[in-house]
Amino acid sequence: MKIKFNDMLRKVRKEVPLLFCKTILVFTIFCCILLDHFTFARSYKFNQYERLIGKIEKYIVPDGKQSLEDIMSRFQVGLLGTLQLNPELDVYLPSPGSEVILPSQMILPKLKKDDKILINLAELRMYHLLKKEKIVSVYPVGIGQIEASTPTFEAKVIQMIKNPSWVPTNNIRKRYAKEGINLPKVVPSGTDNPMGMYAIRLSYGHGEYLIHGTNENFGIGSRVTSGCIRLRKEDIKDLFSKVKVGDNVRIINEPIKYSKESDGECYIEAHRPLSERTESTMSYEKNLELKDFLEENKIDKIFFLKAISDQLGIPIKLKKNT
Repeated sequence: MKIKFNDMLRKVRKEVPLLFCKTILVFTIFCCILLDHFTFARSYKFNQYERLIGKIEKYIVPDGKQSLEDIMSRFQVGLLGTLQLNPELDVYLPSPGSEVILPSQMILPKLKKDDKILINLAELRMYHLLKKEKIVSVYPVGIGQIEASTPTFEAKVIQMIKNPSWVPTNNIRKRYAKEGINLPKVVPSGTDNPMGMYAIRLSYGHGEYLIHGTNENFGIGSRVTSGCIRLRKEDIKDLFSKVKVGDNVRIINEPIKYSKESDGECYIEAHRPLSERTESTMSYEKNLELKDFLEENKIDKIFFLKAISDQLGIPIKLKKNT
């Protein structure tokens, strides 16, 4: 019996490391699969000398059905920005083998001292800032439709709401009624509530503007709301955990952003104006600060004009006159 026991002991000692390695391998594969189905905000380090963040990424659509929303959600980008770079792409199911260029690089907008949440309507993005840690998290957002446009304003967070009910305003109900939809006065929390599971009320106006989630992720990164700011389900949950009552929120509408980086290179990022009523990106001459930027850095004007007319929504390195 002693010999058999020793033989068994040697066998166990030999096999345990192998079994452990196999277990770790299976666990790692499981985690990779799990993470591939969940999205997290893209977070970046930033400082006053480096406003260019992220990088342009490319993705090849695999065999089998994968929706464009699944791809955009995975890489944390929005609809209109993606279509601007990929005009031939099927908006629902891109063909297997298609290359998708992702607008995952950007210039951080100019910040104010008290900014905690900064939303740029023109680029359909939200920036959440941790100033002490010098970390910015970026979320694609949905904003108000043309007939219910989101205004620009500065406000504070006044209420954090889990499982919100939706109380449509009279204007919203009238607008839906024109389309033959009779909205109830109150939509209770749950899977049919278009506000999703989390909402953040802002102090602007009478408190009717909120940052909230959704019960349908499609349309993030476009003009789809009745004036509020809409995030994907995972994103609003993440943001909700970082925000508190009293935080400052600023909403801007700036189609053109520009930056000179620490290495001396200059970049421009031009977005399509929200509507014809919005000042065109071509009327840059009214922006005296931008004019000074171009002159001080001896930027090639023809190259600059092409960059802002293309309105690709990604940073373009500017050429300088020699």
